Amino acid sequence: WGRDTYACVARSARKLQIAMKNPCQNDQGFTLVEMIIYIAIMGIVISSFMAYSLSISGVRNKNYAAATVQANGRSALSLMTKKIHEAQAVLTPAASTSDAALSLDMPSGSPDITFFVTDGVLRMVEAGVATSTLTDRRTNISQLLFTNLAASGDRANVRIEMTIGYNVPASDTAFGYTKSYRTAVSTRP
Repeated sequence: WGRDTYACVARSARKLQIAMKNPCQNDQGFTLVEMIIYIAIMGIVISSFMAYSLSISGVRNKNYAAATVQANGRSALSLMTKKIHEAQAVLTPAASTSDAALSLDMPSGSPDITFFVTDGVLRMVEAGVATSTLTDRRTNISQLLFTNLAASGDRANVRIEMTIGYNVPASDTAFGYTKSYRTAVSTRP
């Protein structure tokens, strides 16, 4: 080998030795491709997290609406059932007919009671004076029908059909929930 060849090999060996001691010496940061890949991965992770969060929020809203509707429906039916049991007779609807209002003849000393819906809220009127709301404004009663199932002269047996929903605009589906109730209650002898 010649002197020039030996010098060339020695220079290459020194460069290789320096590169081996500090292999990252020539890195200047991230390349454009690395940055694009990083941004894409982060975008996927963030959008997945956002979709999951929105899904959880939607389920929570639906559960809240369902709980509100069911609580209002149960308490309204419970009070109507109690008052029908206490009543001496059903004034309206007449035997074998249906009506959107229910009027009860209560025992002496107690005022007569009427149940009806106005503006989607179930109300109870005692002696034609005081109005009590049985459901709150977060709910909307879209249907209320009382049917007196008794034949003329028999003990009154009232069927109650009620559809109650969460009171939201039609465009808001997150809180959309509706429940229908149907039960029958008799006056006590």
